[in-house]
Amino acid sequence: MALLGALLLMLGLVWGERQGWPWLVQPAADLVARLIDRRVDVAGQAQARLHLWGGVRLSAPQLRIGAPAWAPADTPWLLSLHDGELAVGYAALWRMAQGGRIEIERLEARRLQAWLTRLPDGRASWQLGPQSSAQTPDAAVTEVAKPLWQSVTVRDMALHQGLFNVDDQVLGLQARVSASVVPEAQASAPGDPEHREPSWHWAAVAQGSHRGLPLHMQAHSSLPWRWLTDRELVLEGSVGRARVSYQGPAPDASGAGAGRFSLAGPSLAAVGEAVGITLPTTPAFQMRGALWWHGERTNVKVVQARIGDSRLSGDFTHDRGTTPPSLVGVLRGQRLALADLGPAVGVPVPGDAAQAKASDRVLPDRPFNLPSLRAMDADVRLAIDLFDTGNTALQAMRDLRGRIVLQGGVLRLEQLSTRLAQGSVRGLIELDARQPEQALLSADLNVDDVRLEQWAKPLQRQGRAPLASGVLSGRIVVNGRGRSTAGLLGTLGGHADLALRDGQVSHLGIELAGLDLMEGLVEFISGDESLPISCAQVRLEARDGVLRPAPAIVTTPDSTLWADGHISLKDETLDLRTRVAPKDFSLLTLRTPVQLSGPWRQVDVKVIHPETWMRILGAAALAVVHPLAGVLPLVDPGQREVARAADLRCRRAMAGKAS
Repeated sequence: MALLGALLLMLGLVWGERQGWPWLVQPAADLVARLIDRRVDVAGQAQARLHLWGGVRLSAPQLRIGAPAWAPADTPWLLSLHDGELAVGYAALWRMAQGGRIEIERLEARRLQAWLTRLPDGRASWQLGPQSSAQTPDAAVTEVAKPLWQSVTVRDMALHQGLFNVDDQVLGLQARVSASVVPEAQASAPGDPEHREPSWHWAAVAQGSHRGLPLHMQAHSSLPWRWLTDRELVLEGSVGRARVSYQGPAPDASGAGAGRFSLAGPSLAAVGEAVGITLPTTPAFQMRGALWWHGERTNVKVVQARIGDSRLSGDFTHDRGTTPPSLVGVLRGQRLALADLGPAVGVPVPGDAAQAKASDRVLPDRPFNLPSLRAMDADVRLAIDLFDTGNTALQAMRDLRGRIVLQGGVLRLEQLSTRLAQGSVRGLIELDARQPEQALLSADLNVDDVRLEQWAKPLQRQGRAPLASGVLSGRIVVNGRGRSTAGLLGTLGGHADLALRDGQVSHLGIELAGLDLMEGLVEFISGDESLPISCAQVRLEARDGVLRPAPAIVTTPDSTLWADGHISLKDETLDLRTRVAPKDFSLLTLRTPVQLSGPWRQVDVKVIHPETWMRILGAAALAVVHPLAGVLPLVDPGQREVARAADLRCRRAMAGKAS
């Protein structure tokens, strides 16, 4: 009897398995509903089948899994399968019962529709199971309830038509994704037709928005896809103004992935908008490299980046899990052109509509994007071989090193150092953007042992000594406030102290600066020689955007030259006068100040003043009496006392700097 009973039981199991246990479909659906804490609806139960051999496999004309209770009213379901089949292995069920993630062995449907929603607090429609609240140990503060199963993994999928409605408020992603996954047979080992592993071709198209920017994406498998091994995909499209492509493995079950990427767009800021980080406004760019990510952290290796004339590379880590998000890395480059960062400091991009507007301003007045400096923290080290300021009259900087630190809305360029004309420039620059209306600028720079004639190219002369030479050193300490470069400089305060040692200057240049016609002619005929510079000191004091020399003196054995007046950074005008006091007798000289005045775009240079005309008219009148008498008003016995006083002032300034 026992044997007969066992035989009947076995026959019943075989018959039930063959029939698909139709009477167990609804009880099984109710059990799953209680387990995942969601409504489970099986339509067309007369055609639904449940198979238990080797695992649980359910097929039905329509299978729907409900959305969570907090879901919007227009999101009735998490998942809706038409003519679908769902299979879960017993081992996966055991791991699921122990708190492991849900692992679906196979998902197949003629049509699938899913509503994937995630709220800012992290609750997501794909998180299944009863929710339990937790309290912090030292304070009775209830945390957001977390379901038992945080994610779902599908190992094997075949879809004729899929539609995914995505509303991820954490990523700022709203999109409709249509996809298809079509299986095809592919031999796992050539020449062995008996062992075949299923593989799939698939494609997807996404339309929507990401962080408020238009999103258009296409993705497809680059090769027939095996879900457990070969999972190569190709993705390309655009987010806002940035164009992006990716090729590599799909993310694994934990959400981690790695692959190759390329980016292009009208500005790096377009990429920053798309991914939620602060990047400078630049000219058009192209970039390629590799990336790998896991959870909230993304690592990026930029193999090559072409931004205007700049050639850069680097390694970066972006962490969205911090508040605010953070960026850490190293920026390297063969060449960095200031013009390519111009828009970031208020200079319009060439061809920009803003630049087309007629403007009399020389200093860039494009407003800074201050809120972007408060949206992220950063710590990026600089290693640039060549930094080109774009001024062809000045030598470019080499070996630019530093550390860009952005924290709490304060941008600091720390540990700044660069080689310039056999010397160096070191210091610190800070831009404080914590105030909503304007930024605060402070800078402290040291200039050490810069060869003047190498730095300033116009001083060089082919085959002859330079017009001026020497070793330049000094310190610049300034501060300002404003919303643009023009605004910052228009409020500039502080001082700059510069001194020249081992200097030499063109004798002809000194004589012509003093309008010493006779000695200038002699130097021109006999060949210009260089005069040693006994003392050269320039101190510029800035207050409310106005620079004043205090003093600016150059002394030589022949003459002393000094300048006074002011340069206004606020209204972009200047009023400067240079004077020369000779230390020797001169036969023909006008000895008149040279004055530069007016707006920067139309500087007026005056070398003939009323007193100069009086000397010329006097010389002309005396020449009528006797030609030699006309020389008398142009004779200058020298201004030794004036020159001596200026020399003393220069030496005192140098001594004060040294102390």
